[in-house]
Amino acid sequence: MRKIILLLSAAFIILFSCATTTPEVADTETEEKIAEPVEEKVVQTVIIDVYLVSMETQSASDSIVDGYKEYQYDEKGNLLEKRELDGEKKLLNRMVNEVSRNQIIKSQWFSGEENEPGNYLIKEYDGDNLIKETSFDIEDIPQSISTYEYNNNEMVKWTVSSGDNVPMMVTDYEYTNGMKSKATFLTPLGEMEGYIKYSWNGELIESEKTFDENDDLEKSIEYEYDDGNLIREIFYKKTVVDHTIEYELDENGNAITSKYLYRSGNLKSQIAYEYISVKREVQQ
Repeated sequence: MRKIILLLSAAFIILFSCATTTPEVADTETEEKIAEPVEEKVVQTVIIDVYLVSMETQSASDSIVDGYKEYQYDEKGNLLEKRELDGEKKLLNRMVNEVSRNQIIKSQWFSGEENEPGNYLIKEYDGDNLIKETSFDIEDIPQSISTYEYNNNEMVKWTVSSGDNVPMMVTDYEYTNGMKSKATFLTPLGEMEGYIKYSWNGELIESEKTFDENDDLEKSIEYEYDDGNLIREIFYKKTVVDHTIEYELDENGNAITSKYLYRSGNLKSQIAYEYISVKREVQQ
């Protein structure tokens, strides 16, 4: 019995010694790593010149003036009024905008030199995003309603409804790398009626192709640039050129004329543009 007790005591001492012995740690040299400094993007506000069209003069191929469009802005560049005149500068119609917080909240149309009021449009916003436009007649009866839905400030759905809010048309939008890549036209029941596919080169749109519900190409537009400035739009019906619009630019890259050319290349009409500039703050 004494022998058994001695053996148990020895086993306990060995067990306790193993449990309480501090494990040996290898003597390794620890290298202190210093984190690389993170470059913070510096955002600065600069003031730039923004060029706005103040006058359009439309002429036929024989250079006879067909009409004019005049534009008036506030000091921040918000459009206040647009006037359409005939070749003798007789007023045909005008649109007047009401602006609040740099957003157009109401557009009213007037016809003729008698200034007869016509339909008007009320716009509603959620922050910077336009979410609803309602058109009213002169008796304040709603004629049509457009609503817009967004995801991360990208418009993903446009619904057009009648004045009594019955949906008539829906357009869904898709994006790739922040650029609109597809617009799909749907019935209120969700049946696809056609779509447009957009192609981009960076931030410059290269083409728009419109397909029907059977994926058959109906029409398309191709865009051409010079140093990032639009100089030509080529319009196709299916795969055949229908007409072309060519732009002549000034030193600031603004179009000073646009020429509408038949498929043959003959001139149909042209528009000459005049500009004003306003100062605007932008972040870079």
